[in-house]
Amino acid sequence: MLFRSIDAATGDQILELTSNALMPDQLFDVAMALAKWLNNAYLIWDSAGVGGSGFTRRVMDVGWGNCYYRTDEGRINRKSSDKPGFNLGGIGGQMKKDLLGEYRRAVYRRECKIRSETIYKECGEYIHVQGSERIEHFAVKNADAASAGTGHGDAVIAHALAWWASRQIGQKQLQKPEPKVVQGSFVWRRQQYEKAQQLQEQW
Repeated sequence: MLFRSIDAATGDQILELTSNALMPDQLFDVAMALAKWLNNAYLIWDSAGVGGSGFTRRVMDVGWGNCYYRTDEGRINRKSSDKPGFNLGGIGGQMKKDLLGEYRRAVYRRECKIRSETIYKECGEYIHVQGSERIEHFAVKNADAASAGTGHGDAVIAHALAWWASRQIGQKQLQKPEPKVVQGSFVWRRQQYEKAQQLQEQW
């Protein structure tokens, strides 16, 4: 079980949680708790993965609408469907290729920022299969992945999905809220001075 979270305004990784101690039916409860803790976060998950269909049903049962809905990336308008979750095995594996291709581009351009040693290691374990268009993960487990019961490139997939979600909700359109200026502080006095200067110039 892996959770990864990205600040959609900056592309920075802000959360990483990996565990092999949770049962599939507990996965949704933890995801909901984290989503609410992160100010009703936008969710994305592999609906075709292990437990993916069950997770999708739970999302639909509780009516959590702030999540990714499948889109047809081959169309210009990319209209969302009514099916929640990312189908990693969709279009004959093309969705996985598109996901990792976009992730590679974003990491290379430093739009998506990695803060996890595990993800760094797994990134180097993905290859294009010779003579095909498939992208696969080496059956090489690093120590962190082995201890967590993963090691199939799941950390990269989870982070790539988080990036895909941040792109989906419009990373460049999001703006961080302006910090609150405390009355009497240096910044506040500076703002008051500039306002007074502007008023004098108008007269």
